[in-house]
Amino acid sequence: MTKTIILVAIVIVAVLLMVLSRIKKVESSVTQTLPGTITKSTNQVKNDKLVMVKTVKLDLLKQAIEQFCKSYNQESYVALPRLIVLNDLYIVIFPYDIDFERFCYFINYLKYPIDIDLKIYKPNIVAWCSTNSQDAWMTDDIANKNVMIYIPEWDKESYLSLVSCNEQRII
Repeated sequence: MTKTIILVAIVIVAVLLMVLSRIKKVESSVTQTLPGTITKSTNQVKNDKLVMVKTVKLDLLKQAIEQFCKSYNQESYVALPRLIVLNDLYIVIFPYDIDFERFCYFINYLKYPIDIDLKIYKPNIVAWCSTNSQDAWMTDDIANKNVMIYIPEWDKESYLSLVSCNEQRII
């Protein structure tokens, strides 16, 4: 009887050791893609940056978001978006905030991602946020206002056009 208990105990310990070694392997492969000594913020920052995306497949949208994050989170975490799925409507928020310039780059990247076939990936994107007079590209017309940001339908070649309008429809 005691031999059976000892044998069962040895098997349990062996299984635990195998499980723990696999967890460490998975953990190490994930952390290799993250910034080395930079820690991710745990404090959420109140902001109203929101991106609404329609007319795309979820897997392609996730791929575009992951590519953007991988590109911008090299030295520090500057882009930590959260994707919310509502049937065929996708909402992206930034619970840890993102500066206005990178927010605009994010919108642009979702529209024109690298390594995703734009013949099958044709998102309809609209975003909203509040601006600050210190934000990049700010003009007096849109500084310190709630704005809607979108890429117009006629934008086919520049890949950099973002048009903003506020409540008074100033463009």
